[in-house]
Amino acid sequence: MDTGTFDFDGPLRAAREAQALGARLRSMPRYLGEYEGRDANRVVTAVVGPTGALERVEVADSWRTRLDPVDFPAAVAAAAAAAEEAHSEAYGDALTRAFDSPGSASADDAAFRTLGLDPSELFTSDLDLAMDRLRRLAALADEAVAAADAAARTENPGPPGDALGIGERGMVELRLHPGGGLAGCEIDLSWLGRCPHWMLADELATALAGAHRSHEAARAEGMLR
Repeated sequence: MDTGTFDFDGPLRAAREAQALGARLRSMPRYLGEYEGRDANRVVTAVVGPTGALERVEVADSWRTRLDPVDFPAAVAAAAAAAEEAHSEAYGDALTRAFDSPGSASADDAAFRTLGLDPSELFTSDLDLAMDRLRRLAALADEAVAAADAAARTENPGPPGDALGIGERGMVELRLHPGGGLAGCEIDLSWLGRCPHWMLADELATALAGAHRSHEAARAEGMLR
C-alpha cells in the first residue's frame, strides 16, 4: 500500500452519518406537537408545546363544583406535570426515531457533496487537499455536535433560575423552570373564592404571558454572557 495516499473512505462515511444524524436531530420538532395534561378532577387543563414549555392553562367553567379553591394551585401544578410527562414520552420516542432512522443514499451523497467532493472520490495523495478535506470533515462533525446540543436544549433550554409572571390584577403568580415548564403557582385564595371564571382565566393568561417574557429575557441574557 502506498503510505503517501490518504484514504478517506472511513472518515467520509462517518461524516455523512454524522451530518445525517444532525439533520434528523434538527428535524425532531416536526415529530412533536401540543400535549395536554389534566388534574385528577379534570378541572384544569395544561398545554405544553413542542419544546415542553407551558403554553396555556385552561379552567373548566364549573370548577367550583368539583374543587375547593384552596386546592386549585395544586390542580394547576398537577395538570402541568401531566402535560410535561406526555411531552417527555413523545420526545423520547422522537429521539429514538432520530437515532434509529437510517439516512438514504441520496441524503448521504448530498452530505458528501457539502464537502465539495464527488461521492466517488475517496482518496488523494495531495497533502494540501487532504488537510483541506480534514478541515471540512471537522466542520461537519462540529455541526453534528451542535445539532445534538440544540436537541438537548429543546428538552431543557435556558439559564438556571425560575421566570416569574404576575397576573394583571396581581392575584396570580406563575413561575416557569428553565425548561419553560411550570415551577410554581400561587393564587390569592380570598380573591379566587369570589372571582368570576372569565377573570380567573384572564389572570392566569396574563401571568403566563409575563412568565414567558421573563423566561425569554433570561435566556437572551444567558446567551449573551
